[in-house]
Amino acid sequence: MSTAAEQVLIARSDAFGWLLSVGDIDVSDAVQPLRDFARQSGLVDAIGRAAIDATISERFSIMRRAARMAIDLPRPEPFRPTQTPAPAPAPKPRPTPQTTIEAVMWSVREGGLAALEAADVQERLTRCDAAARRQIKTRIEALIAAGRIREIADA
Repeated sequence: MSTAAEQVLIARSDAFGWLLSVGDIDVSDAVQPLRDFARQSGLVDAIGRAAIDATISERFSIMRRAARMAIDLPRPEPFRPTQTPAPAPAPKPRPTPQTTIEAVMWSVREGGLAALEAADVQERLTRCDAAARRQIKTRIEALIAAGRIREIADA
């Protein structure tokens, strides 16, 4: 029956053996920490250094064979979906922001109806939905009725 320290030595030997087998560490980097553990845990006094080295060597051999088998195994094909993913749903139309409407109205109040021909106002109007255009039209008509802007610019 093995002690807990021997089980830990075996587990650590397997881990270091795997790292050694796949080339991640050198032999001295794998063996020295295991020997240090055996000395600190009292295993060297209990079973002797020869038994420690035999255990390490045996576990390294097992891991070397396992690594060779793992390397020789056929690699699985990379995952390729059989279907193309469904396209993302189109964003739902949103109402025109009130700030866009206010920007158009500011331009009209400042520049009259001629402002509706300006490129920036034209761009804003293209972003307006039907409800926003109705609101702008109603507000412009109210400005004309109140005499705050002229319906037709003076020639």
